[in-house]
Amino acid sequence: MPALQARALTQMTGSQELPQGLPCGCRGPRTWAILHCYPRSIREVDRKWSSQDSNRHPCGITGVGRGFDLPAPQRRPDHPDFSPGPLVLKPSRRWPRPQPGLADGGNAHLVRPPRIGAVAARGRNRAGRPLTPPGPEKPRGAAGWRGLRGQPTTQRPRLLNEEEPPNMASESGKLWGGRFVGAVDPIMEKFNSSITYDQLLWEVDVQGSKAYSRGLEKAGLLTKAERDQILRGLDKVAEEWAQGTFKLNPNDEDIHTANERRLKELIGEPAGKLHTGRSRNDQVVTDLRLWMRQTCAKLSALLWELIRTMVDRAEAERDVLFPGYTHLQRAQPIRWSHWILSHTVALTRDSERLLEVQKRINVLPLGSGAIAGNPLGVDRELLRAELDFGAITLNSMDATSERDFVAEFLFWASLCMTHLSRMAEDLILYGTKEFGFVQLSDAYSTGSSLMPQKKNPDSLELIRSKAGRVFGRCAGLLMTLKGLPSTYNKDLQEDKEAVFEVSDTVSAVLQVATGVISTLQIHRENMAQALSPDMLATDLAYYLVRKGMPFRQAHETSGKAVFLAETKGVALNQLSLQELQSISPLFSGDVSRVWDYQNSVEQYGALGGTARSSVDWQIGQVRALLQAQQGLHALQAAP
Repeated sequence: MPALQARALTQMTGSQELPQGLPCGCRGPRTWAILHCYPRSIREVDRKWSSQDSNRHPCGITGVGRGFDLPAPQRRPDHPDFSPGPLVLKPSRRWPRPQPGLADGGNAHLVRPPRIGAVAARGRNRAGRPLTPPGPEKPRGAAGWRGLRGQPTTQRPRLLNEEEPPNMASESGKLWGGRFVGAVDPIMEKFNSSITYDQLLWEVDVQGSKAYSRGLEKAGLLTKAERDQILRGLDKVAEEWAQGTFKLNPNDEDIHTANERRLKELIGEPAGKLHTGRSRNDQVVTDLRLWMRQTCAKLSALLWELIRTMVDRAEAERDVLFPGYTHLQRAQPIRWSHWILSHTVALTRDSERLLEVQKRINVLPLGSGAIAGNPLGVDRELLRAELDFGAITLNSMDATSERDFVAEFLFWASLCMTHLSRMAEDLILYGTKEFGFVQLSDAYSTGSSLMPQKKNPDSLELIRSKAGRVFGRCAGLLMTLKGLPSTYNKDLQEDKEAVFEVSDTVSAVLQVATGVISTLQIHRENMAQALSPDMLATDLAYYLVRKGMPFRQAHETSGKAVFLAETKGVALNQLSLQELQSISPLFSGDVSRVWDYQNSVEQYGALGGTARSSVDWQIGQVRALLQAQQGLHALQAAP
């Protein structure tokens, strides 16, 4: 009998003699198999017997695993109270202590050395060491001694004389097998997987793999025949994705695993050469840059269309006047077009910023490997040309770990959504009965399930609310990035969900905003009726400035006129010339020109003002910018 089994038998039975009468009635030399780990979610533990001739015991007798208490007299099969058959065991009160909030077996990965006096029947010797087969010593972590690496707690423990389990990581199609023993815990499998969302990258992943296969062929790592075989296989993979016939495997950890697994099924061994010198670290960031490059071009086109719609509207309604507000108080008369252009110009800056973001996205990281680069002579300049990137990353560590281009995109989206949210807020207010300036189309409104008269601006309210979701994604990624050590960490897996969600949100918002603006109905009469003479108090001060009065004195004089009108309960323009002259002798008969709203807006003729000439100039500037950006879009779209 091996020394280890003899020692285990001594601790369990008090003797090294093999029990001749087993509980099931079987006879013959049998040895105890010690269960040396704490199984998860178990209330009935199987007692396993193993024979010296490796034949399994035919009966289903149950027994004791570490972490369960059994009364001392029943620990020996020769005891008169020992009963065959199932034994339902209660978890030990001493260890492991249950932790609040953890499911059954939540402590399964922890193995704490017991007290010397309590080592019997727990699979440990008196030194507190586990009775495991000889092998390399496992490192001790802060949480205590760990079980066998990779041994899932949902599977039965391995017996002392059982053969080493196969490398399940390799056999299940993982890209990182070989070093690991056993399968991945199902919960960890789901927790670690990203295939549910990163399958959006299927097209760019195939595109990147095609380019890399050509790089391998040029480096002499693939024959031309192998390269062609890989390219045909990748075409088939892309065809299946496009037609919706690609079948995911439960072991597909991510889009890279899924595509490589399917490629191997289609063409066999040559598929295993495709990943030569390539890491998922540089592969995933290449895929993400390719995907974002396409997405930014689409968002840029949508933003361009919204700006064009707003400029067209501003040009068509240049003669409409309405109150301008500061602090939500009526301030001065302005042109309706001036309000539209105020939001349009902000969006033009967003358009320019997006073009800048695209430049920094359009940099190739492929060929950087995991951290140190590529040692096999792959030509990165060839890869750049194949994938039409504008430049190559300068440093392999930076290339695989940096996500500043993602953060910059999310910040751009946050700023763009800020501008759209503010415009939506204005339109929501202007659409209320209290203002009555605008009315949304039924196509972009909803009703109430209770109040039949309601027409709710849900489109604008959702634009306003979705800005917060975009802000949250931006802040979340920055919090993820701020504490990461150098090079790639799995934390970076969080970048893709943020990019995908924000891209979809901004795309939808831009399209809805374009529809709202293009179908918006304005009520010119209500806008005109909302203008009031007290909004011309600033113009009255400017009148006195033109008469030679310093502005501070003119401001005070105009304020006195406003106070006098309020005291008398009349409008500012109803004060008589004598009453105005009692405040300042500079007032004369031409003051009547101040009370004309059209004259008021026309005096603001400096570039950027609300005068007709200035509004026309602004429209021309925005159109010129759109034309220039349209040329840039055409250059980017050119092969």
